[in-house]
Amino acid sequence: MSNKLDLIKTYKKYYTAAKKPEFAKFDPANFLTVIGKGEPGEDEFSKMIEILYPVAYGVKKIYKNADKDFGVPKLEGLWWVEDNRDLRKTPKSDWCWKLLIRMPDFVTAKVVNQAKDEIKKKKKIDSQIIEFEKYCDNKCVQMKIIIRQPVK
Repeated sequence: MSNKLDLIKTYKKYYTAAKKPEFAKFDPANFLTVIGKGEPGEDEFSKMIEILYPVAYGVKKIYKNADKDFGVPKLEGLWWVEDNRDLRKTPKSDWCWKLLIRMPDFVTAKVVNQAKDEIKKKKKIDSQIIEFEKYCDNKCVQMKIIIRQPVK
């Protein structure tokens, strides 16, 4: 049996961010992604997280059964507003976002599609909106943020 791949430990610099913004540069990597619009923590945002994670764990399960286990890393988010408006002055309801969960380099689109199909059958959710892409921001600004959601 092989050791479980820990992406957070393997790519420590990628997953370690300061509380203040700082410039960073990263190589391309595989991600499960979904795009949306609206305030963090609102229904649409939460719904997308509830679709993204089952697909990530579905991919993990398939690879674990093939003796290539890995830990599903932290959720990531990219934020922007349309028309180059100032994010700080734009209502959060107008924010656009992309949620991402990193996948190991060995993950393939075929396996992601298999996991999406299994999740769609089991949970009756539209897992097909999840994309699998190689993503790279190249140069970016990175900072640590914590989103706390009220308990409903």
